[in-house]
Amino acid sequence: MTKTMTRVDVGIYRYTTKGGKTRFMASIKHREKYVRKLGFTTISMVRQWRVSRTGRIAENRLFPEIEKQRIEDERQRVEEEKRQAVTIKSYGETFIQAKEGSGLKFTTIIRYRSIFTTHLTPVWGNIPLTDITRAKVRE
Repeated sequence: MTKTMTRVDVGIYRYTTKGGKTRFMASIKHREKYVRKLGFTTISMVRQWRVSRTGRIAENRLFPEIEKQRIEDERQRVEEEKRQAVTIKSYGETFIQAKEGSGLKFTTIIRYRSIFTTHLTPVWGNIPLTDITRAKVRE
């Protein structure tokens, strides 16, 4: 048995369940797709839902379910970036190796390595480069 939808208002439809109860459905077009929600018992509930969702769309906050998933995806992406982030220690080692092959004097390389291991690595060694700001250096 298919549901016969009767349009009540813009984006609001009435239908009857198998048990004979009247229910309402809301429909909103968002990013070229229709988002539908069924099962409302009163038309005022449908209107309230549509108004709240329309407001969220205008604020670019999407729908709570989609927004929650988007926030979780973003959190996981940031964590993955931090795991793969270049730290001061790894960058410093790469920098010194590059300088060794650039023709600098041996004593200059030794001095760079000394400054790196004595001053930078103990304080900043495991911190990602992207987390270092001028304010943090001033501290």
